[in-house]
Amino acid sequence: MATIICDIDDTLLRNGTQPIRSTIDWLNSHSSYNVVIVTGRPASTRAKTIAALKAAGVEYDSLHMNPYSTSESNKWKSEMARKYHNAVLAIDNDEGARRAYSAEGIKSIHPNKLSDKTLTKNIWNGIFR
Repeated sequence: MATIICDIDDTLLRNGTQPIRSTIDWLNSHSSYNVVIVTGRPASTRAKTIAALKAAGVEYDSLHMNPYSTSESNKWKSEMARKYHNAVLAIDNDEGARRAYSAEGIKSIHPNKLSDKTLTKNIWNGIFR
């Protein structure tokens, strides 16, 4: 099964807990994919993070918390990109994270650019960076 990787902060949730409906609805509508949440949040916030995702109605298969400092978030995301080599898309608001995914061969997109066609014909039309 192909994987979609998604960030949390300013991608799925704003200000820690406020849902970003457009991204959540898009992600939840793609349940045929393995949805993996990869966040720069430290493991010490795991329980609060799970509660916030649940309250927002985010459907996902696994959650990976950053074992490093927040300044090494993109290093963490590069490592996860190598683990999930079958990922077809990474959704992240941070340009550095998108570059990290792209460097590992995973198409990446800012959440504001998601559309109904993201995983169809447009996935190869250069809308990703």
